[in-house]
Amino acid sequence: PSHDIMIFYLSVPYSIRSLESQSRAVLAAQKAAAKMMSFQDERAIPVSGIFTWYKNPEIHSKLTEEKDVYPFSKPLLDASKALVVVREPGWEYSDIVQQEAGYAHHTNKPIIYVDL
Repeated sequence: PSHDIMIFYLSVPYSIRSLESQSRAVLAAQKAAAKMMSFQDERAIPVSGIFTWYKNPEIHSKLTEEKDVYPFSKPLLDASKALVVVREPGWEYSDIVQQEAGYAHHTNKPIIYVDL
């Protein structure tokens, strides 16, 4: 088995206006991270904006629309080898997921779709 580290960005749908939606997104991202970390041939390191600004009042207060998430996501996406889209309800309509996937596509990062 290889011991390469693979940093991957987890993209999950949620609404910044709903604490309940954000809580569901955090749980979905945690489940997806556990699923990705079960790879036997590489060390997978999950990152996601939802882990960074969830319940962080300094960042969270600056987010007023879904489009505000992208600037915070970009550095994490740049550091990642792949984008993992977690297909939770609403993923195909989520502005956040669409922006993150669009950027991954633009930068030629692989996009992996995961069902939980």
